[in-house]
Amino acid sequence: MALAIFTGVAAVLLATAIIFIAKSWFGTQPRLRVRILGELSSSTAGGPDKIRCTWQKRLEIYNSTAFNALGVTFIWPKPALQLPVPRLEPPHVNATETRSLEFKIEKEFPREQVIACRDRFKELLPAELKTVALILKYQNDKGITFYTRYELNGETENSTFHRFRPRL
Repeated sequence: MALAIFTGVAAVLLATAIIFIAKSWFGTQPRLRVRILGELSSSTAGGPDKIRCTWQKRLEIYNSTAFNALGVTFIWPKPALQLPVPRLEPPHVNATETRSLEFKIEKEFPREQVIACRDRFKELLPAELKTVALILKYQNDKGITFYTRYELNGETENSTFHRFRPRL
């Protein structure tokens, strides 16, 4: 009888210790959200029959938790699909902080095409801005790695959080 009571108490203490350790290590998970903001910012003459369009964009990274995200790095599916975003310096996002990285993309189009789309500039949107996919890799203060997968497809944005590296 005493052995059964001792075994029951030991099991409860062991389960409590495991839950406490798991919460202290994994419960401090920062969660980064990503958004891309901005529209066509300007268009200028690019030659006799060309117009150069410039998209000034901003990639925002928001830490929606009370835990710092350290060592934030970008993982792109292919170098050809990488946006011209500068590195995040310093490479961390503090609790409830928003960090912005500005970038621009310029493209030249035939003058007739731009004039035909003057009310529908979204048709001129460069391919690298129509579909964006990236992964943010970051750590909590205990050194545990977490990931945020961001996808933009047309007008649909999606940020998901992962404990293990997701596929792009």
